[in-house]
Amino acid sequence: MTSPSLCSSPFSLSSTSPLLPLPCSLFSPSLHSLRRAVSPHSALNNSSKLSHMSPKKDRALAADDSFRSVSKLAPLRCKVSFGRRDISSEEGSREESPTGLQEKETPWGKSTYSDRTMLSSFGPPPDSFGNYETKFQMTLADLLEKSGVTPTAIYGDLDALITGVQDDSREVCQGDLFISCVGSKTDGHLYLSEACNRGAVALVVGEESVKDQVLRCGCKAVVVVKATDSALPVIAATFYGHPSRSLFVVGVTGTNGKTTTTNLVRSIFETMGYGTGLFGTVCFFINGDEMLEASRTTPDAVPAQRLMAKMVRSGTKALVMEASSEGLEQGRCNELDFNVAVFTNLTRDHLDFHGTMEAYKKSKGKLFAKMVDPNRHRKVVNIDDPNAPYFIDQGNADVPLVTFGMQNKNAEVYPLKSELSLFKTKVSVSTPKGTLEINSGMLGRYNIYNILAAVAVGIAVGLKLEDIVRGIEAVKGVSGRFELIDEGQPFAVIVDYAHTPDAVCRLLDAVRELNPRRVITVFGCGGERDRGKRPLMTKIAADKSDVVILTSDNPRNEDPSTILDDMLAGVGYTMQEYSPHGGSKIYPKLPNGCTLLVNEDRRVALQAAIAMGKEGDIIVVAGKGHETYQIEGDTKKFFDDRVECRQALRQVFFGCGGERDRGKRPSMTRIAGDKSDVVILTSDNPRNEDPMKILDDMLAGVGYTMEECCSLHGGSNSHQKLPNGCTLSVNGDRRLALRAAIAMGKEGDAIVVAGKGHETYQIEGDTKKLFDDRVECREALRAEASRKTDRALRALMLLWLIPGLTYAGDIVHEDDKAPKLPGCSNHFILVKVQTWINNEEDSEFVGVGARFGTTIQTKEKYASRTPLSLSDPSDCCTAPKEKIAGDILLVHRGRCKFTTKAKVAEAAGASALLIINNRKELYKMVCERNETDLDINIPAIMLPHDAGVSLERSLKSGASHEFLKMETTGSSGVVDINTTSAILFVVIASCFLILLYKLMSFWFVELLVVLFAIGPTNLLGGYVITVPQDFHAHFSAVIVLGIALIITVLQIVRVPNLKVGMVLLSCAFLYDIFWVFVSKRWFHESVMIVVARGDRTAEDGVPMLLKIPRMFDPWGGYSIIGFGDILLPGLLIAFSLRYDWAARKNLQAGYFLWSMVAYGSGLLITYVALNLMDGHGQPALLYIVPFTLGTLLTLGWKRGELTNLFTKGEPERVCPHTPPSAQ
Repeated sequence: MTSPSLCSSPFSLSSTSPLLPLPCSLFSPSLHSLRRAVSPHSALNNSSKLSHMSPKKDRALAADDSFRSVSKLAPLRCKVSFGRRDISSEEGSREESPTGLQEKETPWGKSTYSDRTMLSSFGPPPDSFGNYETKFQMTLADLLEKSGVTPTAIYGDLDALITGVQDDSREVCQGDLFISCVGSKTDGHLYLSEACNRGAVALVVGEESVKDQVLRCGCKAVVVVKATDSALPVIAATFYGHPSRSLFVVGVTGTNGKTTTTNLVRSIFETMGYGTGLFGTVCFFINGDEMLEASRTTPDAVPAQRLMAKMVRSGTKALVMEASSEGLEQGRCNELDFNVAVFTNLTRDHLDFHGTMEAYKKSKGKLFAKMVDPNRHRKVVNIDDPNAPYFIDQGNADVPLVTFGMQNKNAEVYPLKSELSLFKTKVSVSTPKGTLEINSGMLGRYNIYNILAAVAVGIAVGLKLEDIVRGIEAVKGVSGRFELIDEGQPFAVIVDYAHTPDAVCRLLDAVRELNPRRVITVFGCGGERDRGKRPLMTKIAADKSDVVILTSDNPRNEDPSTILDDMLAGVGYTMQEYSPHGGSKIYPKLPNGCTLLVNEDRRVALQAAIAMGKEGDIIVVAGKGHETYQIEGDTKKFFDDRVECRQALRQVFFGCGGERDRGKRPSMTRIAGDKSDVVILTSDNPRNEDPMKILDDMLAGVGYTMEECCSLHGGSNSHQKLPNGCTLSVNGDRRLALRAAIAMGKEGDAIVVAGKGHETYQIEGDTKKLFDDRVECREALRAEASRKTDRALRALMLLWLIPGLTYAGDIVHEDDKAPKLPGCSNHFILVKVQTWINNEEDSEFVGVGARFGTTIQTKEKYASRTPLSLSDPSDCCTAPKEKIAGDILLVHRGRCKFTTKAKVAEAAGASALLIINNRKELYKMVCERNETDLDINIPAIMLPHDAGVSLERSLKSGASHEFLKMETTGSSGVVDINTTSAILFVVIASCFLILLYKLMSFWFVELLVVLFAIGPTNLLGGYVITVPQDFHAHFSAVIVLGIALIITVLQIVRVPNLKVGMVLLSCAFLYDIFWVFVSKRWFHESVMIVVARGDRTAEDGVPMLLKIPRMFDPWGGYSIIGFGDILLPGLLIAFSLRYDWAARKNLQAGYFLWSMVAYGSGLLITYVALNLMDGHGQPALLYIVPFTLGTLLTLGWKRGELTNLFTKGEPERVCPHTPPSAQ
């Protein structure tokens, strides 16, 4: 659609037009300079002094009407100039007004815009409205001068640069001016320090503020005014350049109909090609489709001015807004330059705020009080309302008036005839310009009022009739206003925002005109709002409905029962009188035959209403309309009547929810058995019937009972072959049944899932749970496809990993791979090399010892600091040029043998040899096979290349003395645990378990996978272990990889004796019992089982479990065992193996075999207990620890070796060189 020419604007002056044009002229008052009133050398430059200013008459907050200029209309091109930058919607010359004001053309006339409003030009359009303040700048002095605000005192610097205005301390940014207003719930003066801390450069405070407190805030300037709430809108409007003066603004006020009317008027303007903004209850529109969720019907002064400034920037020509009574009373609309004021109606509402209807009416009248200029302003009034004369009399009586109505024939805009249906409204409208024929998607008779109001606005501003019709017909409906919810049901469901007695009355009258079979009405009343309207709404609903369901609607901090009690008073009930009927199916009938129900839970109330619906009924859900929340206490929870109704329609109406014919069950099974190769029987909405009983009835069709057909195995049922070869399986869990069916599928198979179809729920007892066969099948198919894709990759990974599964760790664990010869038989050990430079401790490095040379001290206290020298030649393959005199010699790898270097270094007097490898990796320094009986008496250590180069660079840099204590710690990589560390381990494990329980989620499990997948082997192993494991073909890979990880730990950590092992296993025994059983008392569920199963994740659990799929199990079940259940007893079993090896015991005489048998027996008893307990998780260590530990203690005591086992951890050794008498 192309925009119409501005020259042909319907708002242009025409000799044939009965109405005058509406130019948008700006205020341009000539204000005295604020600097002349306050000397810059007085209080403004001294924050400790108070400057008093006498009010000036010519500095009134509102400019006198004499300053208003009405521009002569001319068809000029749209041009907006700010400072030096020109922004034009069409090409044109760049001309500046001689007055210093820039001219702006709008579809409704020409207006002026001062270039002094902004000191910097607009930049690129902001991403969000919150970023827009930084595009405006103004000094505090200019802001006060232009706004006309008269301070009573000023502290600080008036030249402070203001880049934003805020009245909410939480929104303050660097450079903002914070205006502290007193609200209904809090006082902005309490947050002055917070505003300053957030970057406010200046404050505007009331006279009631405490001087000392204000001065301590630390802002550059403080302005004191009589009333901050009056100063706020004028300061905000001034800062943003009075953007409403550059917009054609239509304000709509009234109790009901504001939202629909504003949407209709906006549509009229938009269809004509004029970008139009909207401030309304449902949302805010800036231009076109740019939309914001509405925080309140009429925005606060600061965001309102900010959003209008954005509208001006984006080329918006008009603004249509709802002017609420609270917004008008609180001054949010004070600085909005309205062109048209519309009054819809006035009925009871918001008396909790206003107190009386008279005060309520006066607040709304403030919009019409702004209509003072006959050339610029228009009034549009519903004269059917008895309060119409009051609104007509507000403002200037000479301002042109357009009236509308349905009952008063004196109305200028009124309907000649109308046709109403459930899907559209036809209405013929008489206007001063002629008759309109409108086919609207706005439903209900009360919406005819809203259509008339929109037509009247069009007539008031001189629009063509065809433009008005086209704009109204473009609106198919307004969100939450008589909104039809259609899911194909044979009855109507209507959601509406009606929340006042008058609105409910109009709504139900409109519904009755559609001739429904029954009207079922669901509504509630808001908490902490007008209590007086509650009984009135109930009385109206009961009079005009066949069924009324009272429920909650934003109870806030009020007791829902109290609200319902107030509502029931409208029909002569109280909650105490009604409650006895609430639990039965027979409800008390009201005298007029209306059925009354009460339920505090709005969701249940909606479901009940939908369940009652029959063909021809209309269900009316009133009160929330477009709202997507329920306010309970101070919390907003997501709740949308429309969503809930759709969900209820899908759950209750569709499908065969009412079918409970037991006779069909066996015949369905028999037919399926005759026509299928595999049949899986499962549950389908068991409701309050025992699922096992339903399955028993179904099995009767093939001559079985549940007892005869199936044997339980951990929650899954085995399958049977029928005489015709059909495989029959039974499982009460529908999700597992679907997964099993998908897992069985092969190429060419057809899997049929019958019974639920489109249903999205499973009814168990009286509860409906979300369950959709289609969704479950898709998830199962994706999982199966993923498993098939990964199988080849898993096999390759397993082949890659198997060679490395027999060992883990660094090169010190490969000790036996290098030959040991006489004089060359040391163990490979890791060596810590600590350095000192200029007698200050410096870097620490790790190297590896050699096969040859003297052994290295394993106790740090015995190691000594020794000077380090650099070899010359650097490789030490030949004798050094100088004697070393006991230093440690630092050499390069070179090309000679390690043993040659050692011999040369020792001959030169070195006390040790430190070799810099030529790569980052470490080599094993071994001897050749012909090198026997070596006599090297100094230790040799190899360092990685980067560590060695660092030492060499330090020596060459001239460090005075560099010492090495390289014989600090020799280690074989084995860690012995003691009783303290055993207890501490279990405590840490408990803390970690709590962490897993509290933070358990899909992403937390993914984080654990990353943390545990360190190193190439663990990375691939972690991938294979943690991906979905409900397949059967490769479960052995999972087991092997898990065991490889356990072997790695067993190689590094060991139990030194039976005492430590008993403490460790005893603590683990108590740990398992506590977190499986005792934790239920505090957490109301077993912490260990919840974490192991991964109940709160989309995964199978944490990546620290062995998950073994059950072979031939169609349900995809698996058994799990934690690493701790294997690792902790494994430490004790490894100890028994070492003891047997040291004591040279065979299998039968040793302890290893019996401890293995004991462990296996304990594990077997665990699984027996698991099945006896109907699949409830069991703590494995509860059974494994007594078996394993008890066996070792018993055997040790019986063999007389308990003392050695318990304390020494090794057998008594007999020295072969000592005579027996000396032993």
